[in-house]
Amino acid sequence: MLTLSIRGRLIAVVLLSLLPVVVLGYLFVTQSQKDISFAQKELDGSRYVHIVIDDLLAMASGQALPDAAALDQMRAEDDAAMGSAAASAAYAKTRMAFHPGQFSAELSTTGLALVAAVADGSNLILDTEANAANVQDAFTAAAQNNPDGTVTPALAKPIDAFAAASAALAKRTHEALSPPNTPAELTALLAAQHDFVMATRDVISTAAAELDHLLGARIGALMARLFEMLGISAALVALTVLVSIGFARAILRQITRLETSIRDIADDPAHDQIAGTDGRDEISAIARAIAYLRERTVERLVTAEQVKTAQQHRAAEIERAAGAEREASLRAIADNARSQQAALASLSGALQALSEGRLDCTLQAAFPEELEPVRMAFNRTIESLRGIVEKLVMTSG
Repeated sequence: MLTLSIRGRLIAVVLLSLLPVVVLGYLFVTQSQKDISFAQKELDGSRYVHIVIDDLLAMASGQALPDAAALDQMRAEDDAAMGSAAASAAYAKTRMAFHPGQFSAELSTTGLALVAAVADGSNLILDTEANAANVQDAFTAAAQNNPDGTVTPALAKPIDAFAAASAALAKRTHEALSPPNTPAELTALLAAQHDFVMATRDVISTAAAELDHLLGARIGALMARLFEMLGISAALVALTVLVSIGFARAILRQITRLETSIRDIADDPAHDQIAGTDGRDEISAIARAIAYLRERTVERLVTAEQVKTAQQHRAAEIERAAGAEREASLRAIADNARSQQAALASLSGALQALSEGRLDCTLQAAFPEELEPVRMAFNRTIESLRGIVEKLVMTSG
């Protein structure tokens, strides 16, 4: 099993606690990138559609089509992503065959088909509710702190001009259809038609510009929110790491002080200070437990020392008693030896007297207990000899 130090375990805990934050941050960044890509695709589609509509309006007004460079660039950059390559190729082919001053139904059909393909591929018509002008305008109003929004004021003048041009065209058309049909009426009708086409172009151009503005604001807001959340996440992660480092260093300092105190106690039994016993955390509880262990160990050592001292005293007393007993025994042995020596001297003197013919040499003094039978036997022997001698004297007399 892998063994980690406390420092390693604390680092592992911090990293594991940051893992959900990293995962959530990754998911947020991924979703934000999807939202930004979605809005960017809408912006590209809006610009693509605006170029095609400019071509159709130029055709409707009898003017030459704009330069194809912008269209070619959009085709090269966006057809693959929007799936509009076939419609784009058909429109480009029809556009090359178009002659200014003529109305081309084929150009109109392929142009509208390309507009539909681009709008569908760029998400412009994917969700009509999400891309409605009022929703976009409200989003921009909130982002720019503009309660009136930007779409309605910007479109008001072009729409009014379009309405006036429409009314003038309807009026001139009615006049041209009513007899007499004069050249002046036809000229006025053509002028009204031109004004209507130009008003239409202004409305479409302004709407496209506002849509580009709204989509740009949406992308900017998404990017700002992404960077803001990333900044907040980075700050929280940094704060978490710093706080964790602070806590880890505090814990390690307590452990180091505790280790130093234990080593000091081990090296110097007189050292009685345990660091960190006044805290309320687990390490302080360990320090208090070590202090309690030290106190109990000291108590046990004192008790053991007292017991050892008492045993030494008892052993000394026993040794003294044994010495006294040995001394008494030696004295008794010496006394007994002296008594035996005296008894043997008395016996020797009595035997000497007996050898000289004296029969009054009985031993009167008591012998030691173990020699007392010898004295008594000697005395009986003397008494017996004395009786025999007396009988012999009586017989001879």
